[in-house]
Amino acid sequence: MAEYMASSAYQAAVLEGTVGIIDLRLDTGTWRIAGRFPCFKGDSAIWIPFEPARGLKLVFGEGKVNHDVLDRLRGVESPALPRLYDVFDVDIEYTPPQGVPADEAGAASMPAVALVMENCQEGPRFYSSNCSVNFPHIEECVKEFARLQLVPIDDWTKLTNMVGGRVVDCQEFRHLPERYAFDDTGFDRPALKSYVDAFVDRINRHCVANGIKPSGPPTYQGFRFRSGYEIPGYSSDGLEYDSYRKLPFVPLQGVTGKRVLELGSNLGFFPFQAAIHGAAEVTGVELLEEEHGFARTLNERFFRFDNVEFLRADLLDFVAGVSKPYDLVLLLSVIHTVFPGYTQPELDAFFARMASITTSFCFETPVYYRLMPGGPEYVAQVLQRHFRVVRLVYVYKAYKMGQRAIFFCYS
Repeated sequence: MAEYMASSAYQAAVLEGTVGIIDLRLDTGTWRIAGRFPCFKGDSAIWIPFEPARGLKLVFGEGKVNHDVLDRLRGVESPALPRLYDVFDVDIEYTPPQGVPADEAGAASMPAVALVMENCQEGPRFYSSNCSVNFPHIEECVKEFARLQLVPIDDWTKLTNMVGGRVVDCQEFRHLPERYAFDDTGFDRPALKSYVDAFVDRINRHCVANGIKPSGPPTYQGFRFRSGYEIPGYSSDGLEYDSYRKLPFVPLQGVTGKRVLELGSNLGFFPFQAAIHGAAEVTGVELLEEEHGFARTLNERFFRFDNVEFLRADLLDFVAGVSKPYDLVLLLSVIHTVFPGYTQPELDAFFARMASITTSFCFETPVYYRLMPGGPEYVAQVLQRHFRVVRLVYVYKAYKMGQRAIFFCYS
């Protein structure tokens, strides 16, 4: 049994959603904590740094903690995550401040999950107040997610989730190895390799016949499989396929049971990712015949997801004809080829339509590039005319001259 008592200052802080003071008494046998401490209230948790090196996070609400992931992270040393010392269930006994009637003070007792964690000290803020694109450790975080095979929460890049170079809200992360290497256990692997080789040969012969000098592999999206086989893809930095590089910034943790659409789905990497993350219905729309055929055949012969569909269509025509809204729409580095420079009045009509067919929109675009010379600020202004929330989550160098920016938008 853990007990805490709230002072008047803390009660006011909770009501205002700010920093406060808490009187804490906790005795589990292993952990004995007593005293008055500062506390910080989040959406579903209270953080209490009870000593310089460690703190206590009390998490409230059903489904707010993934015990499987926390068991994996207990004691793990990571430059991207706080050290987790212990996890246990507690019943919180709440004593309201003097003068607050009991019927106005809320529940007198409530269950919570207690996490004893490293107290990450806030370092210099090299990032802006609305995103973490310049955050000095963001690449390290991405590497650690892959090493530990984690699915981060969709808003892991929010300013409040980053403290001292680490992602402190990791209690809802998931463990999903196939995110980083698709499970090909039941595949006819020689047939897969033969199919990919034939596709690459067709694309190469097409390029030679038309005098096209490819800027990267014929297969733009790279895939990794559990057996070790890889479909090579384009890599902006020469270290990681761009498909995996942008994966941590595509909001897939919350797609379980949802309808997902990707416009410009290429070889199907993100529709397949949405399926393994638990989406109920996934649609990939691609105009190019070879890419559409590749993704469709990859699913029909190998993945065999019955909830994934690939359609060959013009994305503007498809969007105009949508009758049932989607929970998430992905549009990753596509629309600049339709509306170069983002100056056409038709673009506003397109984004207005997009906001009407989805509640969540993940948008990637080139910036400071010949087809999109403006920067992230200009793109944000365009998006803000149509979406209630627009958040820049990542910017990375993707061309000899130019970058790509990823936005989350909510209508």
